[in-house]
Amino acid sequence: MSQFVSGGKAEGYVRKHILPQIGNKFLSEVTPSDCIAIAQRIKRGGAPAVAHKVLEQLRGLFGFAVDRHLLTLNPAAQVRAAKIVGPRTSRDRVLRPEEVKRFLEAVENFPTAQANRLAFRLILLTLCRKGELVKAKWEDVDFERNEWRIPSANAKNRQEHVVYLSRQAKELFEELRGLAGRNASWVLPGRDSKEHISITTLNQVTFVAKNSDKSLEWLDEVRIHDLRRTASTHLHEAGFPSDVVEKALAHTIGGVRGVYNRAEYPDQRREMLQQWADMVDSWRGVRGAKVVALGARAA
Repeated sequence: MSQFVSGGKAEGYVRKHILPQIGNKFLSEVTPSDCIAIAQRIKRGGAPAVAHKVLEQLRGLFGFAVDRHLLTLNPAAQVRAAKIVGPRTSRDRVLRPEEVKRFLEAVENFPTAQANRLAFRLILLTLCRKGELVKAKWEDVDFERNEWRIPSANAKNRQEHVVYLSRQAKELFEELRGLAGRNASWVLPGRDSKEHISITTLNQVTFVAKNSDKSLEWLDEVRIHDLRRTASTHLHEAGFPSDVVEKALAHTIGGVRGVYNRAEYPDQRREMLQQWADMVDSWRGVRGAKVVALGARAA
């Protein structure tokens, strides 16, 4: 049945999880039990989200055959994923401290350019959106003031936003400056340096990494946007004022509070992001990292 595999993002799931188990069978020989066994095998490996996706691929693969009258029944359509794998978990992931450490360690081994590795760390430390970093230009980074200005054209809410750089974030930008070269306009230049990297590059990096290294399958549970959510959650739990956190995230404060509160909290945001970077360093086990009691100074 390998002749039915086509290219694209789903191909990795098919080749990795489906063909090794049933690739030597005729279509008519595959049973619902075979599909269940594939899903359960993946679940036992600690990747229930992958199991759900593979079942979706199985249903699509056999549905293709049914539509072309190559098969009468779709064996995967008879499998209730929630019963076999469990209900789908929310994609709104918040990484625990040990998961942050694990994620950053994995990033260091991603088969990609060093600039892309640094980008993942910057997103976590600055609370920025992926697209904002991808579209960043060096003219927007002020190394003397330790600030990165996101122009309104690059911001989701179309409002200019200032990111106050922690010492660690500034060091990452400095390393990116060296990698990009003095004549580069973009913080993350593409191959020809005339344009920035693709908006999907970082997603592709994680996809390639987890499909080339079985130990990284857990990355299916993590999205790049989860890094912002992770930072927001830990900062709120540490006791930092919600308005300060929301401003650092470049969120628009709604309701009556948004009408009357026009403050930008530059000093509080600068201090908060430095404490956040120190805390992440302590989770990573960086030698000499400051273990800051975040909430003690939040107010």
